[in-house]
This record gives sequence, C-alpha cells and structure tokens, in this order.
Amino acid sequence: PGYDLAWVEFLPTNSPPLQPTGEMVVGAQPGIPRGLASGFQAAAGNQEIALSWVTSPTATSYNVKRSITNGGPYTTIASPTALGFLDTGLSNGLTYYYAVSAVNSNGESANSAQANATPLTTTLPISFMDCDVGVSTLWSGDAGDIGWPGAAAFAGGSYSVSGSGIDIWNAADSFHYAFRAVSGDCTLIAQVAGLQNANNNVDPWAKAGVMIRESLNQDAANAFMCITGQNGSQFSWRPTAGVASQSASSSGAAPYWVKLVRSGNTFTGYVSSQGASWTQVGSQIIPMAPDVFAGLAVTAHNNTELDTATFNSESLAITLPTAPAGFRATASVAQIALNWLPVSGADSYNIKRSNSSNGPYATIATVIGDTNYTDTAITNGMTNYYVATAVNANGESGNSAQAYAAAPLPILNVGYPTAGGALTLSWPVTAVNFMLYSSPVLGAGAVWSPVTNAQVMAGGNISTTLTFSNDNSALFFRLGY
Repeated sequence: PGYDLAWVEFLPTNSPPLQPTGEMVVGAQPGIPRGLASGFQAAAGNQEIALSWVTSPTATSYNVKRSITNGGPYTTIASPTALGFLDTGLSNGLTYYYAVSAVNSNGESANSAQANATPLTTTLPISFMDCDVGVSTLWSGDAGDIGWPGAAAFAGGSYSVSGSGIDIWNAADSFHYAFRAVSGDCTLIAQVAGLQNANNNVDPWAKAGVMIRESLNQDAANAFMCITGQNGSQFSWRPTAGVASQSASSSGAAPYWVKLVRSGNTFTGYVSSQGASWTQVGSQIIPMAPDVFAGLAVTAHNNTELDTATFNSESLAITLPTAPAGFRATASVAQIALNWLPVSGADSYNIKRSNSSNGPYATIATVIGDTNYTDTAITNGMTNYYVATAVNANGESGNSAQAYAAAPLPILNVGYPTAGGALTLSWPVTAVNFMLYSSPVLGAGAVWSPVTNAQVMAGGNISTTLTFSNDNSALFFRLGY
C-alpha cells in the first residue's frame, strides 16, 4: 500500500535558505514504500560523477562541494542553479565525497548529507554513465522500488540496458538509466532493436526509449519517448517534480526508432519504422533547467523481472558553448589581469597560457562564476599569450581570440641621501615578490647581496632606508626575484 503524509514547513524571513534534504515520495502509487527517493545522489561513470538533489525552498543557486576525505573538509567546485551537476576529469578508482548547500541573497544554508561515488572504467562511452533511478534491492519477495539492480554496456555500436522497476509513470519512476549530462537544446535518436527478459514474459507496459530528465530523483520532471512491450509507442512527460505523468500514444513495436527533441522548453517525441521519415507522437512545454541528463531508459513494469533492451545507432546532437568574446589582458607589475564577456550557458571557463604566440597553450586555471582571472605566476618583462574557453555539460568551446601582455619590470626609486647619510629606496607594492639587492661594483665581477634592512609598506609602495658613511664609495642596487 501507499502512504499519506502531511507536513507544515516554516521558512524564516530574510534569512538563508534551508539546506537540501532527503525527499520522500509517498503515496505516489500503490506498492512504493516510504523514503525511497534520495535528496542528494552521486552516480559514477568513467572519470566523472553525476550529482543531483531536490530543490530547496527559496534557493536561487547551490554550492557543490567535494573532498577526497570522508566527512571533508570540502572545496566548492561549482555553483549551479540547476538540480544537478556533472563533475568531470576525475581519477578512476578514487572515492569522492560531496555535499551541497543552498544559496540565496541572504546567505548560504548548512551542507546536505554527504554522498559519495567512485568512478570506474566501463564499456560505456566516456561521457556516459548509468544508474538505477529509485532504490535497487536484490529481490527477495519484498522488493524495493526497483527490485533487481540494472546494468548498461556498450559494444559494437550498440547499447544494452537492463532495468527492473515498477514503471516510468504517475508521480514517481523506477527504472535503469544510461545517460550523459547535456546543456540546452538537444536531439536524441535511437533504434529500440529489442526488448526481452530471461523468462520470455515481457510485460505489455514494459518500456524502452530515450529520455531527457531534470535530475536523477524518482519524481523529477522529464520527457520520455519509448516503445512498450505490447502497447505501441508512447510519449510521456512529467511537467514538474512530483506531479502525475501524462502521455500521448501511437503505433510501433521493436525494432522501431524513437526521437526526442528539446528546443527551449518544448519537448517533442517522434517515432519511425526506418529512422528517416518521422511521425510526431506528442509535444509538451516543460519548464526544465538548461542542465539536464539525457539518455536511454528501461523499466520492466514489474520489479520481480529484469528486462534488457538493445539500442542501435544512438545519437545525441548537442551544441557546444561559444568561445568567450571580448577577451583582453592588462599587465601591471607581477601580474596580468584577464577579462572576458560572459557566455550564455557556460558553467565555467578554462584559462590557457603560452610563451609563444598562437600556442601551444597549457591550461592554468578553471574559473567558476566569474569572467575575470589574475595570473600572478609570471616573469616580469616576459610576454605571455592567453586564450579562454567556455565549458558546460556538452563540452568545451573553441579558443577565444588570443590576448597577450608583458608585466613591466618594477621601477626602483631612489631618495637622495640626507645630511645624516640616510638613503631611501622604494618600489611598487605590486612587486612584493621582488627582493632588493646591492653590490659595490657592476659588471662581471658584481656580487649581489640581499639588503636586509627593515621594509615599510605604505602609500602603494615598499620602502627601506639605509645609512652609510660618506667615504666616496659606490653602492649599486637592483630589484630581482
């Protein structure tokens, strides 16, 4: 049986939002036990981990935090507005620990409960990963929502996705999902070549198809174009988290082609017998975040069974972000400031540097949430060449136009000696990494020794005062690293 739950939630006025918490999808449909949907989840792939969480009331964005130590300390790695984030470039075999906090103009919430995952090498393409949506529990007569844990593999150009689960329908779903993160408009196409199980008793409402999903939560908003076991094709959608799904149906049986197109917030499902001429099954406006998960979904419509679908010729058309415009470099002593215009849909920016015009470039920083960066790891007087790229779930843009600059050498100012033999030397505070040296001679025989007199920092300058006898001897000074 299902469960009924009522609650009252008091939100403080003019204060930070409440932290993201676990979510209970209860009473959504008969047979779903309480508390199966998790508020913060981590799903591992090959060198990447997909994170998703439930919405926090009054939050305008979220801080995603990562650690390689159980319990932290954590470092903030992203600040998305969506309910998910893809962490890439990870080391396979290493466990990563995550927490997420909610943010609004009044401040930041406490961290969520921790989630962790360990990326591993799989047969799936590098950008793909898979997981059960809903709790998978090895069936023993009193199964969890999924029943049997699912799996996904890729070989010879075809995907094999095995899923148990009750359904992709009503107010909560249970299925297996092979997916990748995408951002913005996309088109997902695949041939559902077959749907079967070991007992040759595929449920008439078992489903296999292509899906775009806002998060990995059980009740997430989604659009799904599928082929069923015996009931033709179906385009279903959940317009917002936690509400009942709706659908439109047409004909079709495996092997059959399915296509799902996102254009803004309009999602449209199509079918085809040959993958060339398409028939629209349905279209719906779903206010979904730009950053979502797209891929292949299978539910057995029976959590005591495990159905396997074969998908051929899967393709995903996505658009990379554009390269940053207005990229410029401005030099001052010991640093070069870089600025650029924001790129629509970008989650972060990679800053790349070279000692040669037109590269090759090496990435020196990843910038999240800003359109500026200051490079202090430079040599004054040397010209540095830079480009920037924009990054989101779809990948990395091409390089921006190149910008270059050379940080000037600092000027050493000399104050004439006073009657008491005091000499004041000063240089810009931006050259704080420079050291003052002196030598009694110039040329090949010069021996430069650090000046150890006390230094004073004031008025944008660093200064030191030396006292020496008036014996007509010479003393030379220079600034250096």
